[in-house]
Amino acid sequence: MFLRTLLVAAATWAAGVAHAATCTSPSFSLGALPGDTPVTFSGTCTGGSGGHDDPDRSFVSYYTFTLTDPVSWLWGQLALHPVRDLHPDSPTRGSFLSGLSIDLISLIRGGIETAIGTGFGIARAERASFYAADLDPGDYTLAIYGSNIGLTQPGHYNATMGVSYVAHAPEPETYALMGLGLIAVAAVARRRRGSR
Repeated sequence: MFLRTLLVAAATWAAGVAHAATCTSPSFSLGALPGDTPVTFSGTCTGGSGGHDDPDRSFVSYYTFTLTDPVSWLWGQLALHPVRDLHPDSPTRGSFLSGLSIDLISLIRGGIETAIGTGFGIARAERASFYAADLDPGDYTLAIYGSNIGLTQPGHYNATMGVSYVAHAPEPETYALMGLGLIAVAAVARRRRGSR
């Protein structure tokens, strides 16, 4: 277990060194996630002027958040808004003028990183989705790894993330109090009937 944690930490550090593109929110706190309303966040990423395999185009963004109770599932989606060059006489016709490619979305807790999603669509540039189930309460980090695939403009994403907290079963003390309340109501009703 320690070796796995050490390897993940080393890989994360190495990935951070290799990611040279920058995003407007490379690290952001979303706070405690509510169970009734999804949270929204966004980022704009720039960097890299070479070909699509230019490592300077790569980025990673981190979003920290807290789960206040056990979660049955966590879900999310990133809309990536690619723009293609569609001008018929353009030498770059068909290429992306702006856009992002999402390679991996992971969840980090206690030094353990788990892949929970990836991008898909045209060159993985239309949207990205993620999903995780059965999460314990605590602090988490959502890591988004990708590349800027635009030839001339920065790419951006709008994201939505929601959780479904596990419904709590009433404690035995709650049932006992409910029972005592029902007995008291029945006693009052009986007393009223007896006095008529």
